[in-house]
Amino acid sequence: MHEAITPPVILNGYSYGFWVDDREEAWALAAKPGTANFSLRCTKLKTGKFQWSQPGFHMGLSMSAADGHVYVRNHQTVTLIEANPSAYVERGRIEKVHNVRNTGPRSQKGLLDWNMPVIARGRLYIRTPVEIICYDIRDPSATGATPK
Repeated sequence: MHEAITPPVILNGYSYGFWVDDREEAWALAAKPGTANFSLRCTKLKTGKFQWSQPGFHMGLSMSAADGHVYVRNHQTVTLIEANPSAYVERGRIEKVHNVRNTGPRSQKGLLDWNMPVIARGRLYIRTPVEIICYDIRDPSATGATPK
């Protein structure tokens, strides 16, 4: 995995992180947001055994994890993935989180979506170039105290 792109997340003894499928320079990849150049991979930490790989991710990668799920942000999209070492299981996707395009000097290309999703008290916070979006990610069927 390439932790220079975004740090992997660790859940239940497995690491979920990104691999660069295309070895171009990062700034060149950012200039082509419509192309898929990264794979999400799962690896067992104890043995280093490769579990699975899912291609199709783009520049602007960041992710967070909670409650058995991985929240992946990449190029205007947030994807909910089940932390499942047996297979890639996508549970949901939000497209077009913002409409700001990756433009500007070479040093800024691809950086708009690299803010890590933040999970706190049952909510997912996504920072875009123009706003902060909050999603309630609590399980509606769960019983018990509601976060205040």
